[in-house]
Amino acid sequence: MSTSKSYRTRQREQIAAAAADFGSKHFTAFDVHEVLAEKEEAVGISTVYRHLDRMVEENQLRRFYLGVGDAACYQNVVSSGEACHRHYHLKCERCGRLFHTVCPEIDHFTSHMEKHHGFAIDHAKTVFYGICEACRES
Repeated sequence: MSTSKSYRTRQREQIAAAAADFGSKHFTAFDVHEVLAEKEEAVGISTVYRHLDRMVEENQLRRFYLGVGDAACYQNVVSSGEACHRHYHLKCERCGRLFHTVCPEIDHFTSHMEKHHGFAIDHAKTVFYGICEACRES
């Protein structure tokens, strides 16, 4: 937890509102910056990153990386609730879409890994790569 004092500035409120608009969906700093630009809010990308980092420190957002070289993804903690800890991510290697999935079979696998192999899988950071149904059909 950061010991720096949190300030309620206009830019911070704009960034927080833009982040909240994503609900439980994943988003990047560039996504937030784009939303602000569409609203004609003059906020620099470095300011967006700085405030998103603070929001992570304050447990308002979760941050994770989907792959080497990928930009950080964020997700609202409040909007997604406790269920966010129990889902997995599916990333399509063709279209780049990210899907949430809740699956008892995967839960069984992760439980097995912990019980029989002593390895606790982090649900929020687990990503399965493959090709989504829409891309396979096209």
